[in-house]
Amino acid sequence: MDEVKKAPDGVIVGRPTLMAIYDSKLDAKGVLDTLGRAGYPLEDVSVYYRPKGGDQVLDAITGEVAAGQSLAQTEITPKMLENLDTIVLMHPDKDNAQSLQQTLKSLGNADIKYEGGSVSEGHKDPEDLHHTPTTS
Repeated sequence: MDEVKKAPDGVIVGRPTLMAIYDSKLDAKGVLDTLGRAGYPLEDVSVYYRPKGGDQVLDAITGEVAAGQSLAQTEITPKMLENLDTIVLMHPDKDNAQSLQQTLKSLGNADIKYEGGSVSEGHKDPEDLHHTPTTS
């Protein structure tokens, strides 16, 4: 997304995000094949499995705990892998979001959410950040 690369100092540009949550385990390769046939760049697609009732996710391609999770690989039990949701995450622009939602719906019943990009401004001048030293 060019807007992210061109953002001035002090400005954070959040990418638009499309997330589809399926209440069953889908074949990750099948998900990627479907999105690839639709012309979407697969390097922008993440497919995760989430044990039902939890908030930690596994990379559906590698089977490893996804980056940034507090769950350790050694904590995964066979029981956890019996009942999984599938989460598909991507960052399409507004013009492609609608057609991708239809493509994702073709894979099964899903809770699909889309949020357009966001822009946040922070402090631009270091003098704006006031620091009061503490004394002991």
